[in-house]
Amino acid sequence: MRREADGSVTVDGMASLRAVNRRLGTRFPLDGPKTLNGLIVDHLGDIPEAGTSFRLAGQSIEVVQTQDRAIKVVRLLPPVGRPASALQSKDEKASSSR
Repeated sequence: MRREADGSVTVDGMASLRAVNRRLGTRFPLDGPKTLNGLIVDHLGDIPEAGTSFRLAGQSIEVVQTQDRAIKVVRLLPPVGRPASALQSKDEKASSSR
């Protein structure tokens, strides 16, 4: 997961929903598919084309890349869960708290 300068977050399609929710503060449901790819396919009923945007669980999502009948990369559009500080590395957190 990588937070971009515009506030969006780029996420691997195979990322665990539990990990995404925990790290970003999103509220994707955990009672069905286990990955972002699975949740999106379940929601839309098919693999969407790159550039497709939609809302799911209160979050705006854009499909960035698909490959081999799977969603490879998505962009979560701002606002995304918790503030940017949640995605800082340990070094960045240490230097910002000095």
